[in-house]
Amino acid sequence: MKRSGQDEGTPIRKVTADQEKPERRESDEQFRELMAHLQQVFWIKNAADDAVLYISPAYTAISGRTCQSLYDDFQTFLDAVHPEDRERVAGAMAGQRETGGYEEEYRLVRPDGAIRWIWARSYPVCDGQGQVIRFAGIAEDITERKSLELDRARLAAIVEYSQDAIVSMSVDCIIISWNRGAERQYGYTAEEIIGCSLSVLFPADHYQEYLQILKNVRRGEPVASYDTVRRRKDGTLIDTSVNIFPIEVRNRELAGASKISRDVTAIKKLEAQFIE
Repeated sequence: MKRSGQDEGTPIRKVTADQEKPERRESDEQFRELMAHLQQVFWIKNAADDAVLYISPAYTAISGRTCQSLYDDFQTFLDAVHPEDRERVAGAMAGQRETGGYEEEYRLVRPDGAIRWIWARSYPVCDGQGQVIRFAGIAEDITERKSLELDRARLAAIVEYSQDAIVSMSVDCIIISWNRGAERQYGYTAEEIIGCSLSVLFPADHYQEYLQILKNVRRGEPVASYDTVRRRKDGTLIDTSVNIFPIEVRNRELAGASKISRDVTAIKKLEAQFIE
C-alpha cells in the first residue's frame, strides 16, 4: 500500500486532538530525535498485511535505500537481501508468527554493489487478548565484526597449517596452544601437551636454558632467534631454531608468550658434512 509523501523515518499514525497536546508533541519529538541518532535500524510492521508502520532513518544509511521504498512496498527489502540468503530470510519472516520472532544474520546488497552483513531480530507485539497484531524488530550492521572474524579465521588457519611449530604459553610457560607443526616436530598431540610445562621439551642438560626463558617470558622480554636442541616425545633430540616474543592484551597487560621453532636437524647435518 503506497504512502506517498511519507517523511523518512516518520511513524504513520492518525492525527487526533489528543496528539496536538504539547505533551504528546514533545514525546513525538523526543522519539524522532532518538531514532535520528540510533545507528541500528528499528522497525514496526503490521502482522496482517506486512505493511511497514515505521522504519528508522538508519535503514537508509545502512542499505543505501530510502525508508519510503519500504513504506511503498515491503518486498523491496527482500529484493535487497543477497540471493544466497534471501530464501532463508524470507522463510524466517514468514514463520515468525509460529516461532515468536526470529534472529538472523544475512547479507544486504546496496545499490552500489557493496555488501553489508546484517544482524536482525524480530519479536511479536500482542493486543490485550494475546493476539499478534504487529512485529517489531531491530537490525544492526555487523560488517566490521564479520571482517574481523574472517581475518581471525585466516590467521588461525595460517598458524594451524604452518610448517613451523607455533606454541603459545602463559607467563609461567604453561602450554596453552599447539599447532600441527608442533605436533609434527615434537610428536605430541595438542590434547597430550596443552596444560603441560614447556620444560618437557628441554633435554636435562638444557634446564638452565629453560629457566632463562621462563624469566624472559615473565618479564615480557623477547628472545631473539637462536639455535638449540629440543627433545621429542620419543626421546630423540632435534636441532631447532627458536625465537620467542611476548603476547600483550589490552592496557599492555602481559598474557604470555608465543614460541616459533623450526626443525633444522637436516641443515645441521649438512653443515657438519662440509666442516668435516
